[in-house]
Amino acid sequence: MAQMTVDKREANGYFPAVCMVCGEEATVTKTKAMSWCPAWVHLLILVAALPYIIVAMIMTKRAAVQGPFCDKHEWHWLKPQLLLWGSFFLFGAFIISSLSLASSLAPGNNILWGSLCAFSSLLGIVWLVLAIVYQHSTIRPAEITDDEITLAGVCDAFVAAAEESRAERRRRRREDDSRWDDDEPRRRRRGRDDDDDDDAPRRRKRSDAFEE
Repeated sequence: MAQMTVDKREANGYFPAVCMVCGEEATVTKTKAMSWCPAWVHLLILVAALPYIIVAMIMTKRAAVQGPFCDKHEWHWLKPQLLLWGSFFLFGAFIISSLSLASSLAPGNNILWGSLCAFSSLLGIVWLVLAIVYQHSTIRPAEITDDEITLAGVCDAFVAAAEESRAERRRRRREDDSRWDDDEPRRRRRGRDDDDDDDAPRRRKRSDAFEE
């Protein structure tokens, strides 16, 4: 899969009708609000939660992407999210119910409690692996600035179609500009005599005879 950097305005409604995943003809358009912040910001969670939240809010950049997809990949963004958050709540419910059951049946059984804690940690690791796989299997922002967004995970055919569409828009813009220049009316050069005639002050006629 490839990466491409585009203007935020192009990402929000100017992509060609080509599927971002496979390069086939697109039939639907899905809008997704994307966010991104530098990777070093996430390291602050190891220090304290409050600094992490504050810095993440300041450094996070956002962009809206209208992605074209074919019928096969129409739910490209929705399916992994359902799998990710569905498994999160499923694992969480299982861990909570298991701990509650263990506390009611065998509150002093250290072996059972240790086994449940180890199994809960294993489920947490599994969920983190799923989250990483989801993060790297979908079209995602690799970087967002004030004006541009870099999309990762798009197919090469879509990148080529987007570049061709961008070149076509530039060509049409140049043609429109040149057509406007050609159609601009040219001012007629005024001669020296015309200027003299127009600028000459008009004198009031005076009578040659003077009556007493």
